[in-house]
Amino acid sequence: PKEAPAWIGPGYKAKIQGKGLPRSKVGLADRALRAKARLAEEMGETIPSGSLESMDKAKKKKWVRRLAKILDRFHVKAKRNKTLLPKVVTECEDAARGGDEDTIREMIELALSMGAWKTIQGHVHNWHRIEKWYREHGDDEDEIYPPSAATFARYLIWLKDRNISPTVPETMRATVKWIGRRFGVSMVEIVESSLVPSIIAAVSSTRKLRTEDKTTWTSDEVKIMEDAMFDEER
Repeated sequence: PKEAPAWIGPGYKAKIQGKGLPRSKVGLADRALRAKARLAEEMGETIPSGSLESMDKAKKKKWVRRLAKILDRFHVKAKRNKTLLPKVVTECEDAARGGDEDTIREMIELALSMGAWKTIQGHVHNWHRIEKWYREHGDDEDEIYPPSAATFARYLIWLKDRNISPTVPETMRATVKWIGRRFGVSMVEIVESSLVPSIIAAVSSTRKLRTEDKTTWTSDEVKIMEDAMFDEER
Protein backbone atom coordinates (compact mmCIF):
# COMPACT_ATOMS: atom_id res chain seq x y z
CA PRO A 1 0.00 0.00 0.00
CA LYS A 2 1.12 3.56 -0.70
CA GLU A 3 1.96 5.68 2.32
CA ALA A 4 0.17 8.99 2.82
CA PRO A 5 2.37 12.10 2.55
CA ALA A 6 3.37 13.86 5.77
CA TRP A 7 1.32 16.96 4.92
CA ILE A 8 -2.29 16.88 3.83
CA GLY A 9 -3.59 20.24 2.70
CA PRO A 10 -7.12 21.44 2.09
CA GLY A 11 -8.92 19.45 -0.56
CA TYR A 12 -6.32 16.66 -0.60
CA LYS A 13 -7.55 13.07 -0.44
CA ALA A 14 -4.96 10.36 0.13
CA LYS A 15 -5.51 7.42 -2.20
CA ILE A 16 -4.33 4.62 0.02
CA GLN A 17 -5.26 1.06 -0.95
CA GLY A 18 -7.93 -0.20 1.42
CA LYS A 19 -8.21 3.15 3.28
CA GLY A 20 -11.65 3.66 4.76
CA LEU A 21 -12.62 0.01 4.35
CA PRO A 22 -13.32 -2.21 7.35
CA ARG A 23 -10.44 -4.58 8.03
CA SER A 24 -12.70 -7.58 7.35
CA LYS A 25 -13.47 -6.32 3.82
CA VAL A 26 -9.81 -5.64 3.09
CA GLY A 27 -9.12 -9.24 4.17
CA LEU A 28 -11.85 -10.53 1.86
CA ALA A 29 -10.35 -8.63 -1.07
CA ASP A 30 -6.90 -10.08 -0.34
CA ARG A 31 -8.30 -13.61 -0.15
CA ALA A 32 -10.15 -13.10 -3.44
CA LEU A 33 -6.92 -11.99 -5.13
CA ARG A 34 -5.02 -14.99 -3.75
CA ALA A 35 -7.81 -17.35 -4.85
CA LYS A 36 -7.70 -15.82 -8.33
CA ALA A 37 -3.92 -16.28 -8.49
CA ARG A 38 -4.19 -19.93 -7.42
CA LEU A 39 -6.91 -20.53 -10.01
CA ALA A 40 -4.83 -18.92 -12.78
CA GLU A 41 -1.83 -21.05 -11.78
CA GLU A 42 -3.87 -24.27 -11.76
CA MET A 43 -5.41 -23.48 -15.14
CA GLY A 44 -2.10 -22.30 -16.59
CA GLU A 45 -3.66 -19.17 -18.01
CA THR A 46 -4.13 -15.50 -17.20
CA ILE A 47 -7.50 -14.34 -15.92
CA PRO A 48 -8.30 -10.73 -16.93
CA SER A 49 -8.84 -8.38 -13.98
CA GLY A 50 -12.40 -7.28 -13.35
CA SER A 51 -13.92 -9.91 -15.65
CA LEU A 52 -16.51 -11.99 -13.82
CA GLU A 53 -17.22 -13.93 -17.01
CA SER A 54 -13.55 -14.95 -17.29
CA MET A 55 -13.53 -16.02 -13.64
CA ASP A 56 -16.64 -18.15 -14.16
CA LYS A 57 -15.13 -19.78 -17.24
CA ALA A 58 -11.90 -20.54 -15.37
CA LYS A 59 -13.79 -22.00 -12.40
CA LYS A 60 -15.88 -24.16 -14.71
CA LYS A 61 -12.77 -25.42 -16.49
CA LYS A 62 -11.20 -26.24 -13.12
CA TRP A 63 -14.11 -28.36 -11.92
CA VAL A 64 -14.66 -30.00 -15.30
CA ARG A 65 -11.02 -31.12 -15.24
CA ARG A 66 -11.45 -32.55 -11.76
CA LEU A 67 -14.58 -34.34 -12.94
CA ALA A 68 -12.57 -35.71 -15.88
CA LYS A 69 -10.04 -37.16 -13.41
CA ILE A 70 -12.86 -39.07 -11.72
CA LEU A 71 -13.90 -40.33 -15.16
CA ASP A 72 -10.32 -41.52 -15.70
CA ARG A 73 -10.64 -43.79 -12.66
CA PHE A 74 -13.88 -45.28 -14.03
CA HIS A 75 -12.20 -45.75 -17.41
CA VAL A 76 -9.11 -47.47 -16.00
CA LYS A 77 -11.18 -49.83 -13.85
CA ALA A 78 -13.45 -50.75 -16.77
CA LYS A 79 -10.44 -51.54 -19.00
CA ARG A 80 -8.84 -53.57 -16.23
CA ASN A 81 -12.03 -55.57 -15.63
CA LYS A 82 -12.79 -55.77 -19.38
CA THR A 83 -16.26 -54.35 -18.84
CA LEU A 84 -18.16 -51.68 -20.76
CA LEU A 85 -16.24 -48.41 -21.01
CA PRO A 86 -17.97 -45.18 -19.94
CA LYS A 87 -20.17 -44.16 -22.84
CA VAL A 88 -18.90 -40.58 -22.85
CA VAL A 89 -15.38 -41.88 -23.55
CA THR A 90 -16.39 -44.13 -26.45
CA GLU A 91 -18.57 -41.39 -27.98
CA CYS A 92 -15.73 -38.86 -27.86
CA GLU A 93 -13.23 -41.34 -29.29
CA ASP A 94 -15.60 -42.12 -32.15
CA ALA A 95 -16.24 -38.44 -32.82
CA ALA A 96 -12.51 -37.66 -32.78
CA ARG A 97 -12.02 -40.13 -35.68
CA GLY A 98 -8.46 -41.08 -34.88
CA GLY A 99 -7.50 -37.73 -33.35
CA ASP A 100 -4.66 -37.51 -30.86
CA GLU A 101 -5.03 -37.72 -27.08
CA ASP A 102 -5.30 -33.94 -26.68
CA THR A 103 -8.19 -33.78 -29.15
CA ILE A 104 -10.04 -36.60 -27.40
CA ARG A 105 -9.43 -34.97 -24.02
CA GLU A 106 -10.84 -31.67 -25.23
CA MET A 107 -13.97 -33.43 -26.48
CA ILE A 108 -14.39 -35.27 -23.19
CA GLU A 109 -14.10 -32.03 -21.22
CA LEU A 110 -16.63 -30.45 -23.56
CA ALA A 111 -19.03 -33.35 -23.00
CA LEU A 112 -18.63 -33.05 -19.22
CA SER A 113 -19.05 -29.28 -19.11
CA MET A 114 -22.82 -29.02 -19.37
CA GLY A 115 -24.37 -27.14 -16.45
CA ALA A 116 -23.28 -24.54 -13.93
CA TRP A 117 -19.80 -24.84 -12.44
CA LYS A 118 -21.21 -24.78 -8.91
CA THR A 119 -23.35 -27.82 -9.72
CA ILE A 120 -20.30 -29.67 -11.05
CA GLN A 121 -18.26 -28.56 -8.03
CA GLY A 122 -20.90 -29.89 -5.62
CA HIS A 123 -21.06 -33.32 -7.24
CA VAL A 124 -17.25 -33.57 -7.47
CA HIS A 125 -16.95 -32.77 -3.76
CA ASN A 126 -19.61 -35.35 -2.91
CA TRP A 127 -17.94 -38.02 -5.01
CA HIS A 128 -14.59 -37.30 -3.35
CA ARG A 129 -16.28 -37.94 0.01
CA ILE A 130 -17.48 -41.35 -1.21
CA GLU A 131 -13.97 -42.15 -2.46
CA LYS A 132 -12.48 -41.10 0.89
CA TRP A 133 -14.83 -43.47 2.71
CA TYR A 134 -13.91 -46.24 0.27
CA ARG A 135 -10.18 -45.74 0.83
CA GLU A 136 -10.54 -45.72 4.62
CA HIS A 137 -13.36 -48.22 5.21
CA GLY A 138 -13.88 -50.25 2.02
CA ASP A 139 -12.95 -53.92 1.80
CA ASP A 140 -12.15 -56.33 -1.02
CA GLU A 141 -15.83 -56.87 -1.79
CA ASP A 142 -16.63 -53.18 -2.14
CA GLU A 143 -16.68 -51.46 -5.53
CA ILE A 144 -17.26 -47.82 -6.44
CA TYR A 145 -16.28 -47.64 -10.13
CA PRO A 146 -19.26 -47.86 -10.43
CA PRO A 147 -20.57 -48.39 -6.89
CA SER A 148 -22.55 -51.53 -6.18
CA ALA A 149 -25.80 -51.25 -4.23
CA ALA A 150 -24.19 -53.13 -1.32
CA THR A 151 -21.19 -50.79 -1.16
CA PHE A 152 -23.35 -47.68 -1.33
CA ALA A 153 -25.63 -49.12 1.35
CA ARG A 154 -22.60 -49.64 3.61
CA TYR A 155 -21.56 -46.05 3.02
CA LEU A 156 -25.04 -44.78 3.94
CA ILE A 157 -25.04 -46.84 7.14
CA TRP A 158 -21.66 -45.31 8.02
CA LEU A 159 -23.20 -41.84 7.56
CA LYS A 160 -25.79 -42.64 10.25
CA ASP A 161 -23.32 -41.95 13.06
CA ARG A 162 -21.81 -38.84 11.50
CA ASN A 163 -22.84 -35.30 12.38
CA ILE A 164 -24.69 -34.61 9.12
CA SER A 165 -27.80 -32.88 7.88
CA PRO A 166 -30.86 -35.16 7.36
CA THR A 167 -30.73 -34.37 3.62
CA VAL A 168 -27.17 -35.64 3.08
CA PRO A 169 -28.01 -39.33 2.30
CA GLU A 170 -30.43 -38.38 -0.48
CA THR A 171 -27.93 -35.79 -1.78
CA MET A 172 -25.24 -38.47 -2.03
CA ARG A 173 -27.58 -40.77 -3.96
CA ALA A 174 -28.37 -37.87 -6.31
CA THR A 175 -24.64 -37.42 -6.90
CA VAL A 176 -24.17 -41.11 -7.75
CA LYS A 177 -27.03 -40.93 -10.26
CA TRP A 178 -25.67 -37.67 -11.71
CA ILE A 179 -22.20 -39.20 -12.16
CA GLY A 180 -23.77 -42.17 -13.92
CA ARG A 181 -25.70 -39.97 -16.35
CA ARG A 182 -22.75 -37.68 -17.03
CA PHE A 183 -20.30 -40.55 -17.65
CA GLY A 184 -22.75 -42.86 -19.40
CA VAL A 185 -22.23 -45.53 -16.74
CA SER A 186 -25.06 -47.72 -15.51
CA MET A 187 -26.13 -47.10 -11.91
CA VAL A 188 -29.09 -49.43 -12.28
CA GLU A 189 -28.19 -51.37 -9.12
CA ILE A 190 -28.64 -48.27 -7.00
CA VAL A 191 -31.59 -46.87 -8.95
CA GLU A 192 -33.55 -50.13 -8.64
CA SER A 193 -32.36 -51.07 -5.15
CA SER A 194 -34.98 -51.65 -2.46
CA LEU A 195 -32.37 -51.49 0.30
CA VAL A 196 -30.79 -48.11 -0.53
CA PRO A 197 -33.97 -45.95 -0.27
CA SER A 198 -34.93 -47.74 2.95
CA ILE A 199 -31.57 -46.94 4.52
CA ILE A 200 -31.79 -43.34 3.29
CA ALA A 201 -35.20 -42.97 4.93
CA ALA A 202 -33.96 -44.54 8.18
CA VAL A 203 -30.78 -42.45 8.34
CA SER A 204 -32.62 -39.25 7.45
CA SER A 205 -35.31 -39.80 10.09
CA THR A 206 -32.68 -40.61 12.73
CA ARG A 207 -30.75 -37.44 11.94
CA LYS A 208 -33.99 -35.41 11.93
CA LEU A 209 -34.93 -36.70 15.36
CA ARG A 210 -31.50 -35.79 16.71
CA THR A 211 -31.71 -32.34 15.15
CA GLU A 212 -35.19 -31.65 16.49
CA ASP A 213 -34.68 -33.29 19.89
CA LYS A 214 -33.95 -30.00 21.67
CA THR A 215 -35.62 -28.63 24.77
CA THR A 216 -37.19 -25.22 24.17
CA TRP A 217 -38.37 -22.77 26.80
CA THR A 218 -40.92 -19.98 26.72
CA SER A 219 -39.92 -16.47 27.83
CA ASP A 220 -42.02 -16.89 31.00
CA GLU A 221 -40.21 -20.13 31.88
CA VAL A 222 -36.85 -18.46 31.33
CA LYS A 223 -37.88 -15.59 33.66
CA ILE A 224 -38.92 -18.04 36.38
CA MET A 225 -35.53 -19.82 36.14
CA GLU A 226 -33.66 -16.51 36.25
CA ASP A 227 -35.63 -15.40 39.32
CA ALA A 228 -34.84 -18.70 41.03
CA MET A 229 -31.13 -18.24 40.30
CA PHE A 230 -31.15 -14.70 41.70
CA ASP A 231 -32.94 -15.93 44.84
CA GLU A 232 -30.24 -18.57 45.37
CA GLU A 233 -27.49 -15.98 44.94
CA ARG A 234 -29.11 -13.66 47.45
